[in-house]
Amino acid sequence: MTPRQQYTGLRRRGASTGFIMAATAAAAVGVAQAFLAPFNPSAQGGIGVQKASNIMHHQQQQKHSIRNTRLAAALADRPRSTSFEESSKEIEAETVALKPPSREEQAKDWFNAVLADRDPHPAFGRATEEGVERFLAGETRAPTRREEAWRFTDLSRLYGRRPSKPPAVLQPAQVTALKAKIEEHTLEVCEGRVVVFVDGVHRPELSQVARLKEEGPKEGWRAGSIFEFSKEEQEELLREIEWAPEVGLRHTLASGSLPFSCLNQACVKDAACLVVDERGEMSAPVQFIFVSTSSQGEGGAEGEKDVRVSHPRLAVVARKRSAGKFVQSYIDLGSGTALANACTTVRVDRRAEVQHLHANELGPRGLMFDAVSVTTKKLSAYKNVFVNVGGELGRVNFQATLNGTEGRVDTEGVTITGEEQELDIHSYIHHRRKGGESNMYQCNIVSGDSHCVFKGRMKLEPRARGVTADQLIRSIMLTDSCTVDAMPTLEVCSGDVDCTHGATVADIDENEAFYLQSRGISRREARQVLMMGFAAQVYNQIPCEKMKKRLSERLYDVCPDVGISKKYEYLSV
Repeated sequence: MTPRQQYTGLRRRGASTGFIMAATAAAAVGVAQAFLAPFNPSAQGGIGVQKASNIMHHQQQQKHSIRNTRLAAALADRPRSTSFEESSKEIEAETVALKPPSREEQAKDWFNAVLADRDPHPAFGRATEEGVERFLAGETRAPTRREEAWRFTDLSRLYGRRPSKPPAVLQPAQVTALKAKIEEHTLEVCEGRVVVFVDGVHRPELSQVARLKEEGPKEGWRAGSIFEFSKEEQEELLREIEWAPEVGLRHTLASGSLPFSCLNQACVKDAACLVVDERGEMSAPVQFIFVSTSSQGEGGAEGEKDVRVSHPRLAVVARKRSAGKFVQSYIDLGSGTALANACTTVRVDRRAEVQHLHANELGPRGLMFDAVSVTTKKLSAYKNVFVNVGGELGRVNFQATLNGTEGRVDTEGVTITGEEQELDIHSYIHHRRKGGESNMYQCNIVSGDSHCVFKGRMKLEPRARGVTADQLIRSIMLTDSCTVDAMPTLEVCSGDVDCTHGATVADIDENEAFYLQSRGISRREARQVLMMGFAAQVYNQIPCEKMKKRLSERLYDVCPDVGISKKYEYLSV
């Protein structure tokens, strides 16, 4: 068909003048390309002297030509429009349909899909309503890398997959596999004190509660599902669950906890709870194991584009002069992709103490987000240890607010990444009263093509006089292609304080490795020994030999035989 015939056919169908000109130009470009084909150097086996920019321009013209031809074909199959305005609107709608969605639209569509498919428990009515209302009122929005709090986290791994709900009933084969998996990840010190949640729902048949039921009443504490507590305690725990971090805070100042926390609120089905009575003291920790199940690979390539989304919830209350201990473990089951969108709240009352171990040991395709919010009162103490080694994508937003005088918060962590993992921790410690103390220590071991992020922030209000605050981030890069973003920050609004912050990034010292090799140790084992020494401060605080062994094996897996091939200059910005 000649350009003139195309022009006449489009005019008869009521197409707009702008579109007709574009289609005619596309046809003319096609004729010119056909005429000049014999003289094109690329048709003769090489590009000749044609520049790369000309090739890119030629490819762009081809894309526009194909697009306009498709629109012309769509117009040819459609009945004649009644007016010029109606035809213009139809053509504009088809043009928009061909345009790929933006990052903001893709993120919003993913959140809307999860909210549309939610099935929360009626007992969490107020919490779920508040979670949905914050999205509808625009108080929070789906995060993207355009926001400061999320610019280092690649959420395309999540938004590129279709969300789906996990099944309500487990298959017998899954139950058998779960029992073996849970047994493997149970800490020796927590035997008989294990509470298991699968896809955010309590599973008593998989839990180990013999010592929990025997020792809990004697020591003054209770642990389990929220539905196992008394009505008065349920109301107290529901108030903790209804609370969301960073409400009312400008998104430019926030650390990114609110969006996924509100999504957790809107979809929560059950909640794990630990309550330590006044003057109660736990002799050993209780372990909460949160399991995310995924498909076993059915569905082929289409099944790989799905992600099962669960919403684990944990609420801990340590009343006056109490001492509580708990372990929070994340694991998964299945060969597909599953997201554990968790939210954790810890309340430490006056003169109370809490010890917390947070372990992310997901499989290679697991995803995990957890917003950990801690509030302390006068003369209270909270200590946390992060073990962050699993999952394809993981992020922990840790926020501790010291609301009382002479409070103390200590947080230490180790992150080990390899292959194409992306693990992120954003930590924020907020001093609001005088005389407090906080210590933040993080060590990162990064290998392969992985990406590790740690942003530590400490803020001292004008009332926070006499505060001591220290933070240190140490990172080791084992390959040329890995990436580390380490950002310690201080915001001091008061005088008479003692604050330090710093970050180090380096590779393995070859002289130290050579010294170990001279004693008969292989190169890889020598590098592993150095890595174990690097993480020893956190490693020695893990109260489980099985977890220590898994950590050592992970270090051995990510540690390459050869070091970085180039000598880099590490810059502080």
